[in-house]
Amino acid sequence: IALFLVAPRGTGAEAPEPPPDPRVPMVTLDALPLGVPLSRLGDEARSRAETVLEGSLFSHRVSGLRSRSREPIFTFLLDHPDFAAAVARALRLGKYQVEARDGGYWGDDTRGARGMMRVLYADAGRRLMHLDGMYEGPGLPTIRGQMLLLVEFHPQDDPQGGTRVEVSITGHVRLDTPLVGPVA
Repeated sequence: IALFLVAPRGTGAEAPEPPPDPRVPMVTLDALPLGVPLSRLGDEARSRAETVLEGSLFSHRVSGLRSRSREPIFTFLLDHPDFAAAVARALRLGKYQVEARDGGYWGDDTRGARGMMRVLYADAGRRLMHLDGMYEGPGLPTIRGQMLLLVEFHPQDDPQGGTRVEVSITGHVRLDTPLVGPVA
C-alpha cells in the first residue's frame, strides 16, 4: 500500500485517466477465493493461510489501482517494505516504521496499527502476504487480528508515455479479539 504513496504521480499537466469501466466493480464484498492454491505453499505458510481462511470475518477486493512506475521499481519497493517506508518518510508522505525481523517485517504506522508481515508466496505478478497485528486507537479496545493480502500486478504502457503498474489487492480478514469479531 505504501508503494502508491512513493510512486511518482506526475506534474498535473498530463491528461486525466479515463474513469474505470462501470461494468467492472472496483470493490466487492462477495466471498472471494484465495487466488493462490494452498498446495503451492510450504507447511508453515499453508498453516498461516488456513488459520485466516477458516476464521475469516470477510474478504474484500479492490481493483483498478494504477501507479506510474516501471515494473522493476515497483517490484523492488514491494519486496523491500523497509526501504519503501524510508522513502515515504523522506518524502514526508507518512511516518511508517518498518524493519526486517524474524523472517518478515515488523511495521508500525505510528497511528495505532502495528504488526508482523511475512511473504507466503511470490511469483512474477503476485505476492501473498500474511499480516498478524493489532490496532490500538483512542476509545477502542485493542483489536488483534490477521490478514491474508494478495497483491496482483502487471505493467502496462501508459497512454501519456512511460509505463504504469495495474494493481488488484484482495484481503481476507480474521479478528482475534473476543467480542469484537462477532460485533463487527
